[in-house]
Amino acid sequence: MRKTISRLFALSAGVLLATPAAAQVGYGATTAAGDAIVLVGEAGNLIEPGIVYVYRPGSGAWGEARQLRASDASVADGFGRSIAIDESANIALVGADAADAAYLFATAGMREIARLSVDGAEGSKFGSAVALGDGLAVIGAPAYGDGRGAVYVFVRDVEAWNLLTMIEGDGTEPGEGESEGRGEGFGASVAVHGDWILVGAPGGSVDMFLGAAFSQGPPTGAAYAFRYTSGAVERTTKLAAQFGADGATFGFSLAAHDDLLIVGAPTTDGFAGAAHVFTLADDAWNWSARLTPFDSRPGAMFGASVGLTDGQAIVGAPGAGSGRLEGRVYSFHHDASGEWSGASKLASPGLKWGSTYGASVAASGDTLVAGVPGDDYGAGSAVIMTRLADGWDRTRVLSEARGLEAITGNPVPCENGRAGMFECDGLDLVSFLPVHEMGGGRGVTTNDLWGWTDSETGRDYVVQGLRDGTAFVDITDPENPTFVGKLAKSDASPASLWRDVKIHQDHAFIVADASGPHGVQIFDLHKLREFNGTPLTFAEDAHYSNVNSTHNIFVNEDTSFAYAVGNSSGGETCGGALHMINVEDPQNPVFAGCFQPMVQ
Repeated sequence: MRKTISRLFALSAGVLLATPAAAQVGYGATTAAGDAIVLVGEAGNLIEPGIVYVYRPGSGAWGEARQLRASDASVADGFGRSIAIDESANIALVGADAADAAYLFATAGMREIARLSVDGAEGSKFGSAVALGDGLAVIGAPAYGDGRGAVYVFVRDVEAWNLLTMIEGDGTEPGEGESEGRGEGFGASVAVHGDWILVGAPGGSVDMFLGAAFSQGPPTGAAYAFRYTSGAVERTTKLAAQFGADGATFGFSLAAHDDLLIVGAPTTDGFAGAAHVFTLADDAWNWSARLTPFDSRPGAMFGASVGLTDGQAIVGAPGAGSGRLEGRVYSFHHDASGEWSGASKLASPGLKWGSTYGASVAASGDTLVAGVPGDDYGAGSAVIMTRLADGWDRTRVLSEARGLEAITGNPVPCENGRAGMFECDGLDLVSFLPVHEMGGGRGVTTNDLWGWTDSETGRDYVVQGLRDGTAFVDITDPENPTFVGKLAKSDASPASLWRDVKIHQDHAFIVADASGPHGVQIFDLHKLREFNGTPLTFAEDAHYSNVNSTHNIFVNEDTSFAYAVGNSSGGETCGGALHMINVEDPQNPVFAGCFQPMVQ
């Protein structure tokens, strides 16, 4: 058996069975709203340029009107990383931080009218944040100057947009215990309100925040107010948060409307989060309120996104949901006396583990859009809401599933380090099956794989782990792999990035990590002989439930014992060490005990 597995691994090195990365990532991570238009970005696309989707209201629902790409679009250009709309001026601004550029579109017809960029901004993440005002375009570059950050202000002169000035961040202003080497991230968020330019400096990059990679703990962050008068920009004040601003990444998100400014601080109190409200009075922004959810809990990241519309603040908490990152969106009402009250949740049905509903929010008038970039295993979606007299009408929107084309029948030679779009080193590409041709739906990706040769038929198969199950591919003819069928994950378990497979006595033993009560699925591989040209839907032949989530499984073929390791999420975890199973009769597994090494 070991010899057979070795042979199949050699084949699978040339028969690439998975995309090099997800075909599309993070639709809904950025959003913008007008009264009669909604824009949703998909900037994380790794196999084609970024896209911004344009939606307009129709009869009873919002529908896709157009897709925007940059005129000089390139793969993974980050187009759509930030979006802003100025309906009164009929323009939209889209940032492309990987290309260090931003693009202006006329909302009538959505035609591109200008490309904004500056010399010396390369690698600065120019375009990470954008905002529009009366004749102003403000663009953040939070990675400028080793993370100090900068903001660029462009002004309109008839039909041309010219750079007026660059505003550099102050540099690190560390609080107690903070690192002197950490950048300020000035320009990670921006907003415009009248002749005011508001800039967030959360103390690090957006990517660092999303990965929670704070070696010295979350930074405090800051926000600044600038005034645009007489053709110049003048700094007026640094906005100060009150009530527990330490370690808050204050300034991570910003929104301004109707003489109000809301500043998100999503790492406040152990990532529970908060949002701070400032009121414009007597030519100054004064702190007036601290908003927190009524069901606040650590990890919710309340304030990761914020929006303002008439008398209402909208705040996203993408980490909320009992540690499941389902996400929540909250609404707070502002009455005539200046008090905030009437807090409520804006629900979205069907949220799953990792949906991150509320990672982005935008509001205008009676229109609200909330991004759900973790939906469909990271492909993402968005919810457009229209306020009615008795509540909100909702429309779920998403991008179409897209993927690479299969490569079969014609091997692609490795030339100059590439075989087609794939990198290579001395190994030709024999064939390629994308995920969507192995039973994978929108957003599904692959993980581990194993192999099996049917001793009776001599046919070779790959057993390929997917996020939501296991696929079986016949590679007897390696230039023409054939999808045979799929075994879905355990019903009670969520999808998993990590699945592991081993084979013993012609049975596949399948485990998954971080997957709740997944257990060990046991599948009789002889069923693959039932394939007659139409992909099959398989059921497991046995299920071992004494262990739940498992990082890996090993089978000693000489002794017929299986060893599950890295166990968690309930069941007999054996402290994460060896959970031993007698699989002499593969379809009747028996718990044989635990083994944990002595720790000196």
